[in-house]
Amino acid sequence: MSSFHFSTAINETYYDDLEKLFYFNPGQSRYFDRIVETVETFGQPKIVRKNGMLVMQIENLPGSSCIFLCYGPKLVGVMIYFLESKRDLRLLHVAVDEEFTIKKNLTLSPPMGLMIDKLIEIASGFANVKTIKIDYLNRSIKI
Repeated sequence: MSSFHFSTAINETYYDDLEKLFYFNPGQSRYFDRIVETVETFGQPKIVRKNGMLVMQIENLPGSSCIFLCYGPKLVGVMIYFLESKRDLRLLHVAVDEEFTIKKNLTLSPPMGLMIDKLIEIASGFANVKTIKIDYLNRSIKI
């Protein structure tokens, strides 16, 4: 039985899957202007190989981190975020496999909901963080 699980790095054998998910995701057209604005402001997201594993970082933002979501062995999502200040965590980029999305704009897909919950958990680990800023939605979550 497959289940969702998170990881901060994935095996480099997922390189093509990650590239397709992140850079060639059909859903990114809905957020194109916000993606361009985020890239112009913070820098280009890139896939980085480290000791046989893959992570994603923002080229000009050394404090950026990522989290991957898999369903069994399948890569279904990735988020890139960074601690913007003592009080704010900022979600810069997110991609979810089209197979796992809900086409209606009013509902979060199960993977997206899981990813936001995970980001809240991560943010809660920082004593003073009170807000998660989500660039694609131009919204914030108070925690």
